[in-house]
Amino acid sequence: MRSILFDILCVAALFGALFQLYHCVEFLAEKDYMAGIITAMIGVIFIRTSSEFARYAAFGRGE
Repeated sequence: MRSILFDILCVAALFGALFQLYHCVEFLAEKDYMAGIITAMIGVIFIRTSSEFARYAAFGRGE
């Protein structure tokens, strides 16, 4: 049960990262570089979070 929850959180965080990186490209196209950098960092944080959720899900399946 716990690994299913982490799988769902992993997928949700990946979609959140894609959403943030899409907004990053929009901000950079508008030449709003500060907002683009901030949203890119948030997107990278989401990717890192989703990889941690995937690791927890894989660890949970092994038990």
